[in-house]
Amino acid sequence: MRLSLIFAATLYAFAPNLNPIAWSLRVEPTHFKLHASIAQDYKLFSPTKSTPGPIPLQIRVLEAAWVKLGKPVATQTGDTLTGETEIAIPYRLRRKLGPDPLTIHIEVRYQSCSDQICLPPTTRTLEAKLLPANPVL
Repeated sequence: MRLSLIFAATLYAFAPNLNPIAWSLRVEPTHFKLHASIAQDYKLFSPTKSTPGPIPLQIRVLEAAWVKLGKPVATQTGDTLTGETEIAIPYRLRRKLGPDPLTIHIEVRYQSCSDQICLPPTTRTLEAKLLPANPVL
């Protein structure tokens, strides 16, 4: 019994982190700020990645009839992102908002890797509210 507990604990210690990126999203007057908190020893691939290999970060808005996204810009340069990073995503409204807030869903699709393993591509959906005071550009 004790040997199987030691074996299980050893397996757990070497198991890959299956959710190495925590995401948050906030709205600013002219852009969305997407924050990625990337676990130690993992990396995320920049939306401007130029080399072949794992899937780069892809960002889309589900309410495309209301919002048009511009080119995302990460605070880090290069093909990989690590640690804490923010990505600014310019947007413009396609229509004037009514009196109520509009809930926007931003979908991120990405692949994260460590030096030992690349995890399968993952899709997450984040939510934010656009207030009627946000600009129509």
